[in-house]
Amino acid sequence: LKVDGILKAEGKKGDSIIFKAMPNVVWGGIQFVNNTQTDTIRFNYCHFENVGTGFRNGFVNYAIACRYGSPMSVKNSSFYYFIKGVNQAGSIYGRKNVMIVDSIYLHSIAITMQSFNGNLAVDSSIGFKIEHIITNIKLDVKNVSGDITIWGTNINSGFGFLNDISNINKTSISIGIVSSRNLIVKRISISDNAYFNLGDVKKIRIENLNIKNSPHNAISTSGDCTGTIIENSSFEGCGSSKVRGSYTFALNLQSNGPLFKNCQFNNNETGILVDQQYGGGTPIFLSCIFNHSKASAGYLEGSPVFINCNIQNNIDFKIWPQDTSKNIPYTAGFKIGTDFYPSHPYFYNCLMWGNKDSFGHYSSIVMLSKAGKVDVNNCIIQSDSSNGIVGYDNNDNFRFYVPKANLVYANSSGNNPGFIDSAAGNYQLVNSCSKSGYGINRGMSGNLLTQYPFNVLNTTYGVNIYNTFDLAGNPRVADDTLDIGCYESTGTKKNLKLLSTYSDTTLCYGGKKTASSKTAGTVQAYQWQQKAGATISTIANTSTLALNDLKTNGIQYRLVVINNECLPLKDSSIWFKINVNAPLVKGITRNPNKDTISVNQTMQLSTAASGYSSLLWNTGATAPSISFIGSSLGAIGKYRFTIEAKNNNGCTETDTAYINTIANTGIYVILKDNIKIYPQPAKDILNIELPPITNNNGSIQISSLDGKIIATQKITTGINEIPVHQLEAGVYIIIISGDKESITLKWVKG
Repeated sequence: LKVDGILKAEGKKGDSIIFKAMPNVVWGGIQFVNNTQTDTIRFNYCHFENVGTGFRNGFVNYAIACRYGSPMSVKNSSFYYFIKGVNQAGSIYGRKNVMIVDSIYLHSIAITMQSFNGNLAVDSSIGFKIEHIITNIKLDVKNVSGDITIWGTNINSGFGFLNDISNINKTSISIGIVSSRNLIVKRISISDNAYFNLGDVKKIRIENLNIKNSPHNAISTSGDCTGTIIENSSFEGCGSSKVRGSYTFALNLQSNGPLFKNCQFNNNETGILVDQQYGGGTPIFLSCIFNHSKASAGYLEGSPVFINCNIQNNIDFKIWPQDTSKNIPYTAGFKIGTDFYPSHPYFYNCLMWGNKDSFGHYSSIVMLSKAGKVDVNNCIIQSDSSNGIVGYDNNDNFRFYVPKANLVYANSSGNNPGFIDSAAGNYQLVNSCSKSGYGINRGMSGNLLTQYPFNVLNTTYGVNIYNTFDLAGNPRVADDTLDIGCYESTGTKKNLKLLSTYSDTTLCYGGKKTASSKTAGTVQAYQWQQKAGATISTIANTSTLALNDLKTNGIQYRLVVINNECLPLKDSSIWFKINVNAPLVKGITRNPNKDTISVNQTMQLSTAASGYSSLLWNTGATAPSISFIGSSLGAIGKYRFTIEAKNNNGCTETDTAYINTIANTGIYVILKDNIKIYPQPAKDILNIELPPITNNNGSIQISSLDGKIIATQKITTGINEIPVHQLEAGVYIIIISGDKESITLKWVKG
């Protein structure tokens, strides 16, 4: 079926659209030609059956083949091949287009599949998302390029995802990614007759890849794979050592790169093969476990790097017939050969424990030639010799120690670091002073990002060693020191480090703050200390300290973190001071010095605050003084004035004054004696303003017209306020008496 344009075949759940020929007859599938439309080709809930090699144009034989441009979506569909003796075509092929393939089932009992690009193929795509794929392919199918193949795809923008792929037990599946860049692969769980091939791929991120019981090279790589990361993945029961001529491995790496991060290699028939020339992105294994391999942990040529890896309980019980005359005990750990390439592997902070060779001896690293070199830094190697790494010469068959010139063997040890139960495979470190774990924080220290290979991790793979964790979820680096092995101690760490310090702290007057710190390591006790002069005292046993204005200027403080489980270690912050901000000098002065003015009077308010970065009155003024007329405030009443002062540390203080306004009802003035009486009439307060007096022996007396004294009070300079709200309205006599004379006035109560 040739389609010059767009086809949409959209069925329903339980009611699929079926594409097939007569029973036991193949047909050529659907090929889209000249399809450059922007509309999308859609297949949803479709069933394809017995598609053979009907189209032979460029080896493109598929149930659905879209070669040029148009977007394509294939969902909720199945592809069956029930004819055993006829060549099968592939299922889905897309080239130079956007592809969405979701929830697909691939089933075949054919012996041969003729589709040059693979069963489900992405070719030079500009964007794709393939997920939820289940395959059920006959074990002995001869597959030209793989069940799922992505090649020639460089995603500079857009998307490239391959997720959630699996196969039915005891069937075949192969996945290949070739000449591609910037893809994300997640949750691939395949088993039995399973392959995963990477060829010349960069910046591919593969997460949760799980391959089980593959008798083949579970992963094969070639070309330049630098920048590609495979993490949180497992390989179990893979490889084969039954016949030497068809030796296969859990990994067969013939490339620069990739990085294996937090991966596990468990119970494999054979370990890994690294057969690679040295490169900047050389294969790196970070925090990986190589456990219980039946024919050594691996064979190394080139310059792979192992960081924080556990190589545990691997054995090598096989001696091939052609080698029995030489009686060579093959190592259970890593064999380092020089058959094709110069070899110089690196081991940093690794644990090699329980690995036994074919003679039953502990043997973790063996050089198969005196020409090889090896760096072993800060490693723990069971039954290790102080003379260095053991070797066996392939030609002369004699045992030797690797020459000093070929060996960097720094700070490594055969000491038991104190495992909980190594015999049971529990390599977590005990929390006990009697077994002070050698492997805790004994690795490389200093600026790790400037050291090989940590700078390669950072520059080539974007992995900062300071942000990584071991397989138990604990920080990989503490106190600038790498921990040995994949597991951290289950107890308290020996090293503690405060992750924050304190500068001089300014506290606003009347305010509160809380000082605290984060720590690396398990803390047994916190102590906040203060120092007054030379006297140091503990003031709190908490991780935080509440600060307030009761703290005294000049006293210094610090936080001390203590671990005294096995060693009296401690780490503390620097001493710091708490400077309490001085409060605002309270007091708003008035001119005139009173809190009541008439509507036509002028009032000046001034603050005593000085030395502040800013002043602000509630009127908007920023000067130390403000002036206003009573009438400018509005209706007669009581008015609130505030001033806010702020210092350079951001501390704020305020003060408040209240001013009353009254009606301008006149002022009764006695010019002779410069005496002012107001208001006239008065209702609540009578103000008698007197000039400066030389003594305070005078008095003010209010009497009724019949001579009855109603009120008397001592006179002062300035304004004398006399409450009169209790008096009835009427005329009263005011007598202002001094030392030598008195003045008698009439006054009207309103």
